[in-house]
Amino acid sequence: MTVSIGIEDPEMTVFIGGEDPEMTVSIGSEDPEMTVSDGGMIFATTYKVLQTSEEMRIRWSKFWRIRRMMEVLTSLALRSLQIFVCSMSKKRKWNDEYVKFGFTCTTEKYGTQRPQCILCSTLFSNANLKPSKLDEHFQNKHGGRDAGNDIVTLRVKRARFDQVGTLPTYGFSPTEKPLLRASYEVAYQIAKSKKPHTIGEELIKPCALEMAKIVLRKEAEKKLQQGSLSNDVIHNRIIDMSVDILEQVVADFKASPVKISLQVDESTDTTAQAIDVLNKIQEFFSRNELHLDKIGSICTDGAPAMLGNRSGFAALMRKEVPNLKITHCFLHRHSLAAKTLPPDLKKTLNICVKVVNFIRSRALNHRLFQSLCEEMGQEHTVLLYHTEVR
Repeated sequence: MTVSIGIEDPEMTVFIGGEDPEMTVSIGSEDPEMTVSDGGMIFATTYKVLQTSEEMRIRWSKFWRIRRMMEVLTSLALRSLQIFVCSMSKKRKWNDEYVKFGFTCTTEKYGTQRPQCILCSTLFSNANLKPSKLDEHFQNKHGGRDAGNDIVTLRVKRARFDQVGTLPTYGFSPTEKPLLRASYEVAYQIAKSKKPHTIGEELIKPCALEMAKIVLRKEAEKKLQQGSLSNDVIHNRIIDMSVDILEQVVADFKASPVKISLQVDESTDTTAQAIDVLNKIQEFFSRNELHLDKIGSICTDGAPAMLGNRSGFAALMRKEVPNLKITHCFLHRHSLAAKTLPPDLKKTLNICVKVVNFIRSRALNHRLFQSLCEEMGQEHTVLLYHTEVR
């Protein structure tokens, strides 16, 4: 039997039973020869079309190497999983008795418990969750029981710390006290020099980091990097300081056995009246739980809105506080008297005003005058502009 497949007609012999039929097959452009014997159950194949026996050996070798590599990787993955499970099972657990060392418990996202000091907010790893490590920190950093940290006080501090400490709940440590104090000092200097709040983050912090890196090495730079001097932080620090000063002044008012004196100038708002000034003062006293009877005297600038007999601020205040004393500011009296000086004294006063304006008109003149005052040992080194007072 002859069969033609493809283009070529190579010979392929097939023996089935006892007969010897002849079959010719063409496959592709090659001439493979294939002999099959069914009678003696002997199969002999010679295949030269797609690949040789050497190519098959190389492919099988690659296959077994890849399989062996997959088996090794699978074994390593199983081993890593066993180690992870064992490590999870060996995590230390929190004990409420650790409060006596000044610590509380912080639980992370995957259930890992970490100790956190309620005295300095330092967060430790789970490996340090044992009495010896906690007691070592408690003794070395906070003085132990000798510093007044008894168990009752520590329990109260822990309850307060857990109640207000939202950041430690998520594993974050709040700003340390030295960095917090430094941010307040920087905010105070910015407010004192009347500079924009953005100067802290744009100029002061980069300069501080660079100086710390050069002088105190990389560790100090990393420490300073944790402190924030952004616009919002500086703004909040200044507000905190102003609120604290106000609270101190109000506390002094309440604790003082004598009455206080108010100095009230005419409002800069031209549309404001005496009743508006009175409402502001009453609102301030009411908000801070103070009584108007605490006022013993009031000093004003002598403007009609302040000293009017009927609708002036002084008259309205006398209705609230009958025994109130009203005085006229002596600086304003001196200013009014200077306007009617004799010609000789008026000339001298004008020369003084010109000298002050000359010194303050240029920065160089101001610095030279300041250096002169410092060399002479004067307490005051800055001149104020002359201001007309009516």
